[in-house]
Amino acid sequence: SGDSMQDAGILDGDLAVVDRQIEPSNGNFVIAFVDGEFTIKQFKMDESGAFGWLIPWNKNFSPIRVDETNRFMIWGVVTYVIHQIAE
Repeated sequence: SGDSMQDAGILDGDLAVVDRQIEPSNGNFVIAFVDGEFTIKQFKMDESGAFGWLIPWNKNFSPIRVDETNRFMIWGVVTYVIHQIAE
């Protein structure tokens, strides 16, 4: 739920198809677990490799910096998003 990814076409109520076998890479849309909560964001690794960013696709939300101080893991890579047809 939520609208932090609406500009990427991932809308509140959509179903995300996630592949846990894909090794996440820079720029992938991912399901991430951060400090006790799951979120869908675009993952970008800092050039230094010391930390990463979870990037929302809505200008009303801020990027989330993740490093060794966070409880963080990438749970899987989003491969498809399923929208409900408007009635």
